[in-house]
Amino acid sequence: MSERGIGVAHLGTLIDDQQELAWLRDRVDRLVASVSDADQDLVRSQVGGQPLTQVLAPTRLDPELASTGLVERARDVIVGHLGRPVDVALGMVLCKPALHGGVVPWHQDGVYWDAADRAGAGTIWVALQDVDVANGGVQFIPRRHGEPEILEHRPLAGDPTGHGVELTPDEVHARVIGVVDLRLRAGEASFHDGYVVHGSGPNTTDDARRALVLSVRPA
Repeated sequence: MSERGIGVAHLGTLIDDQQELAWLRDRVDRLVASVSDADQDLVRSQVGGQPLTQVLAPTRLDPELASTGLVERARDVIVGHLGRPVDVALGMVLCKPALHGGVVPWHQDGVYWDAADRAGAGTIWVALQDVDVANGGVQFIPRRHGEPEILEHRPLAGDPTGHGVELTPDEVHARVIGVVDLRLRAGEASFHDGYVVHGSGPNTTDDARRALVLSVRPA
């Protein structure tokens, strides 16, 4: 897949060391298990009423997550792919619990970003275990024509006091066509820009689904 045109790319393997993968999975599990009420400005334990843990700026709670060199490897790969300098940072830890882990509704990341940054920004999604539809892998809608645009969103689950947004029902009806399931092996990564419509289904397996999200911004 190519980022040019459809907004999504498979970046290949960013973590090929099995010990590093196992260490990261363990750190994610420990982090998710250790969050407290004092951390609630950084942690969302539910998304739209669905059980899904998101830890924002995770190195503030666990600085060791920055010790593996993953961010530097990702920067080298994405600079080569995009052909321009960018800044890359570990932005989020994701964990969908086993057997019922939450649905993430259709949305665009760019709705959260400053308009001036959208053209050069994006998201790197790193799988810490094999990911497919069964454990709630990312699904996306390739852009097919026209200029990228931010679509109409509404508060997630209709809650204006919540943290997230989702596409309106009219936008879902008009835009969610030709869904592509992103399948990744453990250690592989994908990139999508801020205009790509994406979401994910529930984790129906007996193991938690863990991932790291790296933010890409213009340098």
